[in-house]
Amino acid sequence: MPLFANLGTVDETVSNSPSLASLRRQPHWSFSRINGLVNYCSLAWAFRYVHRLKPRFTPVSLVFGSAFHSALAFQASRRLHGQEVTVGDCQEVFADLLTENCQRDGPPVRFNDSETSDTLVAQGQRMLATYLASLDPEEEIEVVSMPFSVPLIDASGRLLDKPLIGEFDLVVRKGGIRTVVDWKTSARRWPKGKAETDLQATCYLWAEQQSRHTGSQFRFDVVTKTKVPVCERHPAARDDEDFVRLGQLVRVLERIVANECFLPRRGGWECANCPYASACKGWHRERARSHVEIGRRAAA
Repeated sequence: MPLFANLGTVDETVSNSPSLASLRRQPHWSFSRINGLVNYCSLAWAFRYVHRLKPRFTPVSLVFGSAFHSALAFQASRRLHGQEVTVGDCQEVFADLLTENCQRDGPPVRFNDSETSDTLVAQGQRMLATYLASLDPEEEIEVVSMPFSVPLIDASGRLLDKPLIGEFDLVVRKGGIRTVVDWKTSARRWPKGKAETDLQATCYLWAEQQSRHTGSQFRFDVVTKTKVPVCERHPAARDDEDFVRLGQLVRVLERIVANECFLPRRGGWECANCPYASACKGWHRERARSHVEIGRRAAA
């Protein structure tokens, strides 16, 4: 029986599920929000999700990853509906999306040294060919790009105010076993043990359990951005204790957000490519001004 099964489920079927875009319009938690606050700079998190600051630029890695995911979703959707799709078709979709997204209105896309749109297109197309060549023909595709919204519960069994939302890249079945697959691109091969502690696997397996798929498995399909791309598959398992820990973690994060306990993480690897670097430099002055103004109003 699923953990906390008495709470019921949300969005149990794809056909009557709202889109991910509509789910994002309501207050919520997601893996990226949880992970960003736990493992990265909390001040950058606040600039994005609390203060809603416009980023000065968009890292090209985000544009690349989005186009790569969309190209894989395209080919998986065609296969799901019994339509023919070639590696060339998938590569063409990737090239079009990457080029289009680099030219789209909004914060300019920042390329890394020696990178251009053309070199990234070539890199992504090599990676797609590597991934598609590695597919298991015995795996049957069940769902592509499946959104979900499920409740979160803390260690005391209390329901949190905001649900956990997200989207499964792919759901496949082989030998009667259902597996949720998440596509990843990576600069290098994943280190041993990364999948065992990654919060995304915990979030997504929790969503599967709350959707009454208690026997499901989860894996990351990781394609490297190396000169010769490599595709690796990293399964991840979780138990009830991991799910309780997830709920309690988010309960603590709620207190961090409510009390605005956001601190800069200077010197981290992400600082060099942070779109909120300018706001971060003046953070201590702006914070001081806000405290002075609050004090003045309280004394009046």
